[in-house]
Order: sequence, then structure tokens, then C-alpha cells
Amino acid sequence: MSSLIGQQSSVTPAVCSHNGLLHMVFLANNNAHELLHVQSRDGINWERRNNLTQQTNFAPALIDHNGKLVVVFVANDSSNRLLTSTWDEQIDSWTSNRLLGGESSNDGPVLGIERNALFVYFRANNGTGDLLALRVA
Repeated sequence: MSSLIGQQSSVTPAVCSHNGLLHMVFLANNNAHELLHVQSRDGINWERRNNLTQQTNFAPALIDHNGKLVVVFVANDSSNRLLTSTWDEQIDSWTSNRLLGGESSNDGPVLGIERNALFVYFRANNGTGDLLALRVA
């Protein structure tokens, strides 16, 4: 049986485990579509953390890579550029958003790790529907 967790979003959230806690990044269910961050010890009860100070119209991707919580998302402007940010848990703050190779997408990205390398998988923003892979340094 499913349980309400006290949050709402217009798209699917991104969830991953980081330092013994579950973390979720999702779009606020409002016109601003801010990216919000919550964490949980049990997967049911969630506590708000600081927001990402960014907006998007697509589902974000979230992963623990080399001990850092990393989010990748599409910019909320006409460029649809792919952006990334990492969370500093000591001060509960996200880094400034960094462009990912000048790439853009017309849908939410997906993250994967192979041999400790972080990859972003996304749909091309050129109308072809081509699927692309980008290795993140």
C-alpha cells in the first residue's frame, strides 16, 4: 500500500541514497517550478532542505557520485541547456549551476556510473529524438 509523503510535484521526482539518508529533488507544484530538496531516514517522512535556487520544466536526475550528491537538470529557459549542481551537506547549500558541455535537451536527463565515471544520458534538443551520452569530468 502506498503512503502520502507530504510533497507534490508536476513530474516524477529523483531519489537516491546518500550518506545513509534518502534524498529527493523534485519540481515544486507551482508556476515557478522551483527545484526542491528533501531528505528522509525511512522513505516515508521527509524533511525540507535548502532549495536549489533553480527552476525547470522537466524531471531532474539525482545520484551519489564519489561521496557527493549530484543533480542534473534542464534549464528553465529557451536554451534547455543541461546544468549540474552538487550539494554541500555541511552548510546545506547547492553549488552554483554549471553547464554540461553546452549540451541541451528537451526532456529530463538520466544519470549512470560506469567504472567510477559519471554519465548523463539525454534526448537531443533538435527534434530528432536521438539519445545522447555525455561523460561528466
